[in-house]
Order: sequence, then structure tokens, then C-alpha cells
Amino acid sequence: MPIASLHTDHVAADNTRIINHRYSDEQLIPAARIPGFMFHQTERTADNGTSPCFGSSKLCYDNNARDFDLLGFKYSVISNVGTAGMNNILTFIPARDIEEFDLVPAVGAIDFIRSWIDFTDEYGLSHLAHTAPIPTLAAPSLGNVDGTSAVDPATDSGFVFLFNPNMIAMKVKLHVDESIGISNASVSSTWGISELYPRRLPNISSCSHGDEVEVNVSPSEALVLQFEKRGAITMANNVKVMTLMGQAQTTERVYLSPDIAKMQRCNFAPSASGEEDGILLCDVTFGSSKSNSGGGGGGGSSNVTRMMPLLEQAPSKTNTGGNFSSSFTIPQAVFDQLEARNKTYPIKWQDFDTPATWLVPGRLLAYVFVAEPKDSWGVSAEIDGKPVEIKKSYNSRGRVVPSCFLGFYFELSPEDVTPDREHQLSVSLPANLPAGAFQGVFLENVETEYSEVVERCECV
Repeated sequence: MPIASLHTDHVAADNTRIINHRYSDEQLIPAARIPGFMFHQTERTADNGTSPCFGSSKLCYDNNARDFDLLGFKYSVISNVGTAGMNNILTFIPARDIEEFDLVPAVGAIDFIRSWIDFTDEYGLSHLAHTAPIPTLAAPSLGNVDGTSAVDPATDSGFVFLFNPNMIAMKVKLHVDESIGISNASVSSTWGISELYPRRLPNISSCSHGDEVEVNVSPSEALVLQFEKRGAITMANNVKVMTLMGQAQTTERVYLSPDIAKMQRCNFAPSASGEEDGILLCDVTFGSSKSNSGGGGGGGSSNVTRMMPLLEQAPSKTNTGGNFSSSFTIPQAVFDQLEARNKTYPIKWQDFDTPATWLVPGRLLAYVFVAEPKDSWGVSAEIDGKPVEIKKSYNSRGRVVPSCFLGFYFELSPEDVTPDREHQLSVSLPANLPAGAFQGVFLENVETEYSEVVERCECV
């Protein structure tokens, strides 16, 4: 598995970008012909190892009917739009299981998918037809952030799509020039930068032609930026995103138009400047999240993020496996988020669903992440001196084979670990792993909590 994840839509998305990068960069296939691929193809084999869809049973129609990856599908949608937005192909859709059919729209999944398909309709010919890999970034692979640009050559405005398949946040530098599709005809121009995904934040920054822009991409996540060209820095123009969204319990420095600042009831410092120019620099503090993008809200005061590490310190990049120990604390807000998700997505899961780690998204999984893992390895773990059951995840509903292996994980619950209390974790891996292959232990099924609640806004 080139890039492993416990979510099958992530695996399919990363594989799609790997192939599409080769089509574009090596075979010079134009964007209009690059094939799209959203979600994943459901396994035709069954969990018990039989093959009902190959003629051995008349009940093939209901095999693996419930298979929607609630916490992985967004990454897959953005991967399709960012590499093959001219050819949207939806594979698995939640239409064969009545509970999924009824509940997936309730958590906003259908609205999200429709909004990005509408995006491809609106910007297809003008922008997405010019989609190309960013040559200053590596091809899709572990240890790197990959990306594409889609810029309208008539306006030198457009979009940048960035993808981080790693379990840790990574920074990349973008050059505002031809490397992201902006021509040298705009050497005297400036741009306002807005974030379209995963947050909705207008005017998070500004730049000029030739600038180097450093961007932080969250772990196992995509980032979509919009570059809007202006003759001068007047970022109040053409702002499409009116609702502010930021990470709960954090403060973001953003540029706001006077109208948006007044709508958010921002305080204006006596020295605040820019109102006459149509731009204000403001510090916006977001409150607790009331609803979470992953189908359930947290509402807690803790800073809950994707891929929260259980090890206090990341393993050395030269580590070759062996034994690791660390104390850890899981905030109550994590379990609050999972409980809220179970309420908004109350599917009656069956035992045969649980081996698929992309299903049952209300459980807390700890992912022992090793690059290119092998299911023949011996891996063990203890919490507070008590052994925990290590399980193996496969990107399949029936084929338990090495080529489908995604890695090792264990489950956690409030009965196993007391929230907001320190516990001790010990992990044992083979001692001859490739250097840096073991990257840590990370909490899966936890989503970064975003909030539209503005607690405070100060324009400086």
C-alpha cells in the first residue's frame, strides 16, 4: 500500500492522485482527459472470505451494502476536484443500505458533495481545465505535501489544492509565479488569499508576484486556497465567503472588509487603519464548536484536532522501531465529539462492520502508524501496564492479504482510559524497521473542531 490510512477513501484518494500526477506530469495528458475518482469501490468479496458476487450465491445484491466512509469522503472529493475536476466520477454512494441512505444527508455529506460538484461546474472551463501539478512540490508520497494549481490564464486568479497524506502537520512554500500557474504578465500585481477548505476564511493573507508564501497543511487533510488578483491590496472585492469559520478555541489573524468586520461586531483599535482602503487586519477568536464537520459536534473547551498524537514526543526520524513509552491524556472533548457523532449518525452497526476501520465512526481508534507496514510483524502495546488488543486493518471487506494491509490499531473507550487523566502507553515494534518508518500513535475518528462562533474580534 503506497500510502496507508485507516480510511479507505483516503487510500483511494492518495492512489488517485499518484496516478493522475503521472498522467499529467509524465504523459502530459491535458486536464480535460484526467480521470476522476471519488470515494471507493466496495469489495465484491464478503467478510467471511466467500465470494457471493462471483456466482456462489443469489444474494450478491446486498453484499457489503453499508460501506460509506463518513470521515474519509471529504478528502476524496477534494482529491478528485483538485486533480480531475473536469471528470467527476462517483463510485460508492450511500444508496444500498436504508440507514446510510437516510442518515448521510442528515450530517451534511450530500450538501458537501453537491457544493463541490457545483464548484466544478462553475470553474471547470475557466480554471480547472488548466489544472496542473505544482512543480516545486513532490509527487504524492509519504513525507511530502503534494498539490495542484488551477488558474484562469485570462485573469491570473485561481485555486491551489494541497494534500498532506502524513500523520503530522507539514509546512510547504508556494512561489507566487508560473509554478502555480500565474503568468509573468502580472509581475506588478497583488493577490488576496482565502481559504475555502477545510475552513471558510476570507483573506487570510495577501501576496505579490514573486513572493514566497508558507502554508501549514493539517495531518491527513487537504487544503484549498483561492488566489484573487487585485491591482492593489483591496481585498474587500469579490469575497465569496461571508461566514467566518476557524478552529475552535483559537485566534486567527485575517483581513476583513469593513462590512464583514461590522457584521461580526469587531472592535476597532484607535490606531486601526485600512477602513478607507477597504481592508482591515483583525484578530478573530473563535468559540466552542456546536457542530462538527465529521457528523457530530464536540462543544468542549479543549483544542481537538485531527490525528492527535498519543506519544508526547514524535519518534526520531532515525528510529528503527523497538520499544517506545510515553504518558498521554485524552481530553473529555474527544469522547464528547464521538458521543455527538453517534447521536447524529445512529446506525445500528453489526459485528461484521467493525473490521472495516472506515465504518463505525463513533469509536476511538489509536493508529500505530508505520510506513509500508507488513501484517507479519509482531506489534504489542500496554496502557498503564495492561495489554491492549492489537488489531490489523485491511483495505478490503474480505481479502485479508498482505497487499491490502493498512496497519495496526487498537480501540479506546472511557472504560479503558479516564478522560482528562494521565495514562502511560508502551508500544513494542520490530527492532529492524526502516529508519523513520514508525511515525507515532495517532487518534483516529477525531476531527478538528471548527466554529462559526466569533467570541471576539479586534481590528488592529
